[in-house]
Order: sequence, then structure tokens, then C-alpha cells
Amino acid sequence: MVTQTRTRVTARDASRRPGMTGYLGAAALAVATAWYALATLHVTVAAPPQARSGVTANQTLRAFYHWFAGTLLQQRLYMAIAIGAFAAFAALALLARQVLAPASSLAAAGSRAITAGVIAYGTGTVIFLGGHQAVGLMATHDNPIQVTNSIAFTIDTIDQAFDLTAYALFCAGMAALAWVALRQGRRAWGGYTAALAVLALLIAWSYGAGGGDVTNDLLFAGGLVLLPAWMIWTSRLQPASQQG
Repeated sequence: MVTQTRTRVTARDASRRPGMTGYLGAAALAVATAWYALATLHVTVAAPPQARSGVTANQTLRAFYHWFAGTLLQQRLYMAIAIGAFAAFAALALLARQVLAPASSLAAAGSRAITAGVIAYGTGTVIFLGGHQAVGLMATHDNPIQVTNSIAFTIDTIDQAFDLTAYALFCAGMAALAWVALRQGRRAWGGYTAALAVLALLIAWSYGAGGGDVTNDLLFAGGLVLLPAWMIWTSRLQPASQQG
């Protein structure tokens, strides 16, 4: 009797894990995106100093990077949360493969593409955060400000390349999972996943075009609502044999 009770509890706990991953990942992504949006809109951080007449370009840059150094703590926090959220995204992509078609090479390729995208995103983000930490230290010490500015530009450009790669892989992975789902008659989930593949493609394109406000708007839409909803929905997927 004791052994049977433990088995039932273990099975129940195991069945809850995908749901917890979906809800925690969705919450983490929404929090990270909202925090990033508030920082971008200068709600949680002060607005950057404006250029003034009579002030040299070097003085303007130095004032900007002193301000920039003060934003780095928040940046590290919301990006660390985002990395955790994307790790949950990779786990849910694997779950989707297992639920949809464990033996399907296309579903396997889709989940692997998403995992590779998460690795690219995480790698780029770690490089980005480390680089920004170095820039902040250089800016608050006696270093040539033009050199600091050049390093910051290089780091941001490298990060955009990693982000472009990550979202291109997300697009490919989501498109593959959507195709498998649509072939199985899961039209609602498959159609929503296909729409997210298009969104990921648009984000990748915007990074290739240089980023900016369009990229932020797409990231806000995806990170606040669309991808969190997909994560929760995916965590609740059931194999075809268990659907009511």
C-alpha cells in the first residue's frame, strides 16, 4: 500500500512539471519583457542626458556613458530572467515534439532548432552583459571615451548578430512544429505556432535591418503576450490518444 501511494504521488508530480514549466517560463518572459520596456521608456531608469550647446562631443559622450553605467544593474537582472524564460521555451519545444510526434524527424528538427536558438540567445546575452560591464567600468574611469564608444558599438553589433541567428532558428523551429501539428489536425495550436514563426522571422529581419524601435515593438508584443500564451498552451498539450 505504501509503495502504491508513492507511485501515484510521483506520477501526479510528473504530470505537473510541464504545466509548471509553462507557467513559470511565461511569467518570467512577461516580467523580463515588461521590465525591459519600462527601462527603454525611462520609467525605471532616468532618461539619458541631452546634448547641450557649448559642450564638446567628448563631454557629451562621457555624460552619456556615466548615465549608461547606472542602468547596468537592471539590465543584468531582466536579461538573466529572460535567459531562464528562454530555457523554459526550449524545454517546452521538446515537450511539443514528444506530444506531437516523438518519431517525426521534422518535429525533432524543429525542437532542436529552437534549442539551438536558445543557446545562441543565451551566448549572445552573456557576451553582451560582460561587454557592457566592461564599458561601464571604462566609462567611469580615466579612459579615452571614443575608445569606450567604439567598444560599445562593437558589442552591440555582435549581440544583434546573435539575436538575428536566435530568432531565425526560432522561426525555423516553430514553422516545423506548426507543420507537424497542422498535419495532425491540431489547427488552432498549429496556426498559432505558425503565426509565432512569422513573428520570429520579422524580428530576425528587423535585427538584420539594424534594430531600433520596430525591433522593440515586435519584442514587446512577443514577450509580453504572444510567446507566454504559447508556452502555457504548449504545457497543456495532450497526446492525440488522450484528447477528449
